[in-house]
Amino acid sequence: MLRTGELIAIGITLHNFPEGFVVAAGYTYMPRLGLIIAVAIMLHSIPEGVATAILFAKAGMKPFKIAILTFLSGLAEPVAALAGAVSLSWNKECNWFFTRLRGRSDDLHHGR
Repeated sequence: MLRTGELIAIGITLHNFPEGFVVAAGYTYMPRLGLIIAVAIMLHSIPEGVATAILFAKAGMKPFKIAILTFLSGLAEPVAALAGAVSLSWNKECNWFFTRLRGRSDDLHHGR
């Protein structure tokens, strides 16, 4: 059970990175959208943490260690959100350039 729990925790950690990027992208596009995505992903992450915790508990791991490991696994998401936000802020000029190339400058100016 311990090995299975470790593999699930690693998989969920890797799974949390793109979720963080999605939150950052949604917030960059429209802050309210980013908040909605963050809440939806938070609710979706609860069963992931529970599934990981159950496997560790069945393997006989102490509750404090379980809490630390599931917290660290979930921490990948806000770290990725921060990295995504920084990346998107650096790329605003590139986004403007490519939007102009596509002939959609009106969308950029009108916030669509």
